Amino acid sequence: MQKKKMCFLISAFALLTACGVKPDLHLTHIVQEEEKSTTEIRSPEVSTAEDEKLYVSHKNGQTFLVWAEKENLSGEVYGIYRHSEPISKENLGEAQLLYRLYEGSAYFYANRYNKDLSGQWEYRYLEKMYAGEGILLTSNETGFFVWTIGEDDLNENLSQQFYYGITVLLKTGEEIFKDGYSAGPINETIKAPFPVESPIDVGDGGHLFIQYMDLRHWNETFHAPNQYNQYYGLDEGDPAIKNSIQYAYDYVVYEPKCNIPLDKAPVTIHLHALNGGNYPPIKGSNLECTYQIYLTDWPETWYFGFAENFDYRKDGLPIKNDTIANYTEQRILRMVHDLIRNPIGPDVDTSRIYVYGHSMGGSGALALALHFPNLFAAAQASEPMTNYSEAGEAHGLDWRPEISILWGTPEENLPVHLDAPSNWANHLQQYNGTGVWDWQNHRNNLYFLQENAITPIGIAHGMEDIVIEWKTQGKPIYRVLNETHWAWGGVVTNDSHTSLGFQGISPGIAKPNQEEPFSNYTVIKNEVIPAFSNATNNSDIPPKYPGQYNQTLTWSSTWNNWNIIPVDTPNHLEISVCSINANSSENLCGTGSTQVVDITPRRVQNFVIEPEKEYFWENRTINNNLMYFGVVKADANGIITVKDFIVFPNGNRFVLKSAPYFLREVLGNPFK
Repeated sequence: MQKKKMCFLISAFALLTACGVKPDLHLTHIVQEEEKSTTEIRSPEVSTAEDEKLYVSHKNGQTFLVWAEKENLSGEVYGIYRHSEPISKENLGEAQLLYRLYEGSAYFYANRYNKDLSGQWEYRYLEKMYAGEGILLTSNETGFFVWTIGEDDLNENLSQQFYYGITVLLKTGEEIFKDGYSAGPINETIKAPFPVESPIDVGDGGHLFIQYMDLRHWNETFHAPNQYNQYYGLDEGDPAIKNSIQYAYDYVVYEPKCNIPLDKAPVTIHLHALNGGNYPPIKGSNLECTYQIYLTDWPETWYFGFAENFDYRKDGLPIKNDTIANYTEQRILRMVHDLIRNPIGPDVDTSRIYVYGHSMGGSGALALALHFPNLFAAAQASEPMTNYSEAGEAHGLDWRPEISILWGTPEENLPVHLDAPSNWANHLQQYNGTGVWDWQNHRNNLYFLQENAITPIGIAHGMEDIVIEWKTQGKPIYRVLNETHWAWGGVVTNDSHTSLGFQGISPGIAKPNQEEPFSNYTVIKNEVIPAFSNATNNSDIPPKYPGQYNQTLTWSSTWNNWNIIPVDTPNHLEISVCSINANSSENLCGTGSTQVVDITPRRVQNFVIEPEKEYFWENRTINNNLMYFGVVKADANGIITVKDFIVFPNGNRFVLKSAPYFLREVLGNPFK
């Protein structure tokens, strides 16, 4: 019953990505690898002792194993062994058993999709796993395994040679080892792995990558065929299907298309909406001056993660003593991390990384923006979930039963484990152990994450939305964004559940009618920005009718320098702001009306703010004439908000000064 309900709910959504054609899956060429010990994998129709060979390759901290399975057997299980000496029958008992795999371990089941939700399942790109040049799989009966080398594997050495062996475990319980199933030595090292690039054509400038996750730190049952992903349309009675594992993931990166060559280029992550397994291949071209990353989140984790220990191939839900890891966030961030380390075009500009999406994609974009302000320059969330534990309480779609499959029930509220590459999650370690349903309450998170650097967010909801229901998910967050003095812009419409695109994003982050968002991908994360709250021209909070929030204020910045760019020194902070007409095609200063707003400087780079200390503020005309001044006290988190700041259409200068700096100025010239 639960499975049927899940399938009904997920079929209500539309996909937010383009689709292409199914690629040719017949790959046959073998070329030399960086470090390998190998014999050729022959075609499946040959069945002699010569076929019983093992191919082993090591690169970038991962060891890849490919072997010809026994075609005259069925239901067999293969043992993967590792040893510092050549493996033989005599010393097999001394070797380390890494894993036992059922037959067919090379099939890329997680690459399957439910075409048009018709029940016809196809492979999105690859039928078999792919290990890079030199390991191309053509046999119907092929084994495949990837082992990520950890510190325990090398006995505190920087590198070491090891041997591998494969055994066959028969249904009778007998374990067979033959010399043809051994290989080595292979030199192994500890390195951060890179994804493997596939030769599949995904369009001009496109690259298809496969990530292989570390089995020590991954739950390989979640994406294996199971009831929650409808077994990818496969035979759930087949032991090789119901006992398989999956820890490989495909994603596509498009090179930036720029009018002039760039030394560095931004990155934009696209997060699709929920569409029940119908995630076809992407094949197109990039017309924008940014790297574009497309990934698939199926079964849908809402771009967060799932349980560390629960076996999703079995019935039930994650229960106490389990932990919910942010696996999907880790996977997304690793895509960015790997692109930074090994760009396929110009270097990555790490100050210009963006994320956006609608519905489930908007929910993921909002979460990533809140959790990783140290990475993202700006984010846009169309109709996102804002507190999963309340979804459905206003009689819209109740997502909690389906999400409980991922995280356990709200009553269990299992603890989270947060991680990310490149130390990007260091600031989140204090929140490990927080209940997952609490952690995924983004409205609550806005309060206790506000002391960190923040990502400016654009957000939009439709008041007629019952899928991501307006009353429990949309309506409440506008008050919270305003109260926490976040850097944000918002729009509320009369729409139901439909993509609202980039509506809501602040005009200081994106000008209207621009073909490319985020001010043509020029917004940077390492520059102070003003957060507006309680603006005169804002609509009611909480929203009662369709309206707009922070859409009539903008500021001068390096990406939109209509006046001075922000001054941000240890003792002096200055930002030019102006009032605009939200409906103007250009959002030009001078088009708006005089208004009053609270201003909070965010993403401060150099200006020193100490909690509970007093600072002097000034309101100057755009020509630098002093109009108003006063004293403001930083709160316990070191956040300063100047209330009731008057902003003219032609602009004003918002100024903060430390007390010693201000007094020196006053003593020299009180009205400078």
